[in-house]
Amino acid sequence: MPTQSQHHSHGHAVFPWPQLLVVVSAFLLLLYGLLGFRYSGLPGLPAASGELLGIGVDPLRDLVHVVLGVVGLPCATRLPWSRGFGVVLMVLGVAEVLLGLLTGVLRLVPAGPFVTNTGSVLMGVLLLVLGAVAVFGRAFSDAPYAGLQRGVEAAGRRMTGLSDRSAHAGTGVPDPDEPAGDGTRPGGPDAARGAR
Repeated sequence: MPTQSQHHSHGHAVFPWPQLLVVVSAFLLLLYGLLGFRYSGLPGLPAASGELLGIGVDPLRDLVHVVLGVVGLPCATRLPWSRGFGVVLMVLGVAEVLLGLLTGVLRLVPAGPFVTNTGSVLMGVLLLVLGAVAVFGRAFSDAPYAGLQRGVEAAGRRMTGLSDRSAHAGTGVPDPDEPAGDGTRPGGPDAARGAR
């Protein structure tokens, strides 16, 4: 009887791209929050600019980004959790856009402890878009790296000599684990008819 490895590829499972998007977003949020503390003017640190990559940073929002990054990484392990984290990103994005518009751009509301600017609004829009794609994006049919994965698996089969379902396929050598007459090996159905 053939072993399972002769019939199935043992490559990596297809990782749905909404999950990939969530793991990258969570990592970047974590990194941005940690770096933001350096530029937000915390006590004990040298005087800071209050901006990181043109986006206003403050300790409260940095803490929120760090917490979301830490929470988002395990959420990327399951597709439903990734979609839930996408909802959280959308809510955070709307909050950042409103906060940035009202306190930093239009100055309709006092900023309080927040440091906001146009970059903060753009960051909120980015979070909103990333969250919407994680929530509403199709999981498997649009995986951007599925073709790459198939190509790598095919190259691995060629390098190891597994060009078909069995290591003996195409070599002219009958597979000792396969009974004669199965239609897939030399001596298949015709040989079985001759033996009757």
